[in-house]
Amino acid sequence: MPDDVSVSEKIVERLLAPTAIDLAPYVINPYQGCAFGCRFCYAQFSKTARAQSLPWGSYVTVKINALNVLRRELKRLRPARVLLGSTTECFQPIERRYGLSAAILALLVEQRIPVVILTRSPLILDVLALLRQAEVTVYVTVDAAPPVVRGTGAAAREPECRQQIQALRGLRAADVCCVPYVCPVFPGLFSPAEIFSALRGCGRIECELLNFAMAGLPEWLPQLRQQWPEVAECYARMIADEQYYDQITAQIGSELAQAAGECGLSLRMHTHAFQRYFQNRYRRGQSV
Repeated sequence: MPDDVSVSEKIVERLLAPTAIDLAPYVINPYQGCAFGCRFCYAQFSKTARAQSLPWGSYVTVKINALNVLRRELKRLRPARVLLGSTTECFQPIERRYGLSAAILALLVEQRIPVVILTRSPLILDVLALLRQAEVTVYVTVDAAPPVVRGTGAAAREPECRQQIQALRGLRAADVCCVPYVCPVFPGLFSPAEIFSALRGCGRIECELLNFAMAGLPEWLPQLRQQWPEVAECYARMIADEQYYDQITAQIGSELAQAAGECGLSLRMHTHAFQRYFQNRYRRGQSV
């Protein structure tokens, strides 16, 4: 665990929370915050994260009694499916100290409750034996951000694309159902050939377009203007012109669908409605 990350513990009264995410009716977040501090993580804009006095990536709060609370809740409620990790990374480094996510997963397996996991961490392979027993789908984020906009400090701890691809290979080798989630896709700066080629055999992938409202655009746009002025101009126009925004997103979707097809992959593309980039909703993903 990095020395500059503040770790605290808290007692919670509930763990299972209803969610609008269409992957499951209930979600479990064993931790609050995340030591990875990924620059483009939507969770940093959640209500809970915004209430924190510490910067995103510099704190983790451990729900120390999470397992006991879940045992109690499962006596009166049996979810059709549970999502692990909507606003935190369940398999960040602190998990190796506390093991909360692994214990929760083991209980859900014991109760025969199907699970969906959202992760970007190669540490997901720590629970491979449990995953092989579970009715589970693991969505693994594959970081598509170009080096010029990757953060420093906490954000530099984000797992790299190659580590995430290796994690997917480990899951597939163990016959665990897994889906690569490639994001964020930067218009004009994402070349799918290398990543898609590395994901051959996965069957399907999902991609998400850069969410301009969450991208911290003022912070890195000057860097972008220096190296790719035409891309910076494209982004400025996308933010201001709905017709142009829709034109570019349609073009990207078509290009990625073609590239995915050439690698034997079916693609589901997620985009964000113009000037409504973050409302915990996506435009309906298009499967190709």
